[in-house]
Amino acid sequence: IEKVATFVNHVNLKLKNQEEEEEEKKNIQETKTKFNLLLEQSKIKLGNTNEATSSSGTNDSIKSTITSNQTIT
Repeated sequence: IEKVATFVNHVNLKLKNQEEEEEEKKNIQETKTKFNLLLEQSKIKLGNTNEATSSSGTNDSIKSTITSNQTIT
């Protein structure tokens, strides 16, 4: 009976370890997914910032042209 009990405990420990490993793999995958989403969002925001900056630069150029050429108005 003791050998059977020891064997059952051993099997239970292996199953528990396997479940913990699977949970850890799942958590790692979720973390990678979240990281990749945040990375994509930051790239999009950076792209929008660059577009806004270049647009602002264009506006400044137009304002400068209008200021120097008052005959346009």
